[in-house]
Amino acid sequence: MAAVLTLALAIGANVSVFAVVQRVVLNPLPYPDSDRLIELDHGAQRLNLPSGMGMTRGFYYQYSERARTLDGLALYDTENLTLTGEGDPERIRVTRVTTTFAPVMHVWPTLGRWFREEEGRLGAPSLGRAFARAVDPPIRR
Repeated sequence: MAAVLTLALAIGANVSVFAVVQRVVLNPLPYPDSDRLIELDHGAQRLNLPSGMGMTRGFYYQYSERARTLDGLALYDTENLTLTGEGDPERIRVTRVTTTFAPVMHVWPTLGRWFREEEGRLGAPSLGRAFARAVDPPIRR
């Protein structure tokens, strides 16, 4: 019985280590220089703010102005919304990002161009590839 338990613990430990190596080393995030990306999170137990809340716009602006060790900084927020208009309502995934998102992540729109700094305001959308192809008629180059 002890041999079976020891073997089970050893296999479990090896599987756990392999899962981490597989995800981080062998299968990294699909972005250039993904090993240089970090996620900043501001949780505060004293203020009853759990970790996982991300960063507020206020912290973003403070970091943007004061951080000297970061090459770039970007914020994003993703949610599902309902698109209405002509035809049936449809659920779509919407991601709000800062104008610095594309340069930080090294990703660019398939069509058109990314936001200029002065366009970083409400009401200035950028469409993802799936959405641009799904509208009728499809948006093309």
